[in-house]
Amino acid sequence: MEFLTYSTYKNLRINKYILVFSVLLLFAYIQATQATTNKKVVSQIVFTKNNYAVLISQPNHLKAAVNTAETLSKTSKYNSDNFVVMACGKSVEAFVKSSDQNEQIETGKKAGITYKICGMSLKQFNIHPDSLVDGVDIVPNGLTYMFDVQSNGYKTVEL
Repeated sequence: MEFLTYSTYKNLRINKYILVFSVLLLFAYIQATQATTNKKVVSQIVFTKNNYAVLISQPNHLKAAVNTAETLSKTSKYNSDNFVVMACGKSVEAFVKSSDQNEQIETGKKAGITYKICGMSLKQFNIHPDSLVDGVDIVPNGLTYMFDVQSNGYKTVEL
């Protein structure tokens, strides 16, 4: 039977700490590498999408928004994955069923526009939600909706 000397025991103990430290350091490196890789993937998802939102405040702004959406094709420099028109203020009047803008709205739908209508503006102009054209979504507050889409990577414009 062989006995360990104090110096051999001390060296084994130090080597054990070095081994544990090395394993922890390697684990931390792997975690950091994975986090960086995950961030790159998330960045690619957010920044490779071309999402646009246009805030309109007047009924006549609808035509400019629709023309812009029609211009954005999948092959153009500014191709569009998602195109939202957020109607606030007086522009909500363009979305009433009896409006002369119904044809423009349908053209926009064919171009891929999603229409959002500000609920606060509907109240301000005494427009009942049932009087709106089909296929529009009412959001409680159009401005906070625009903040939300901006935080989700949308490029936004106000007309």
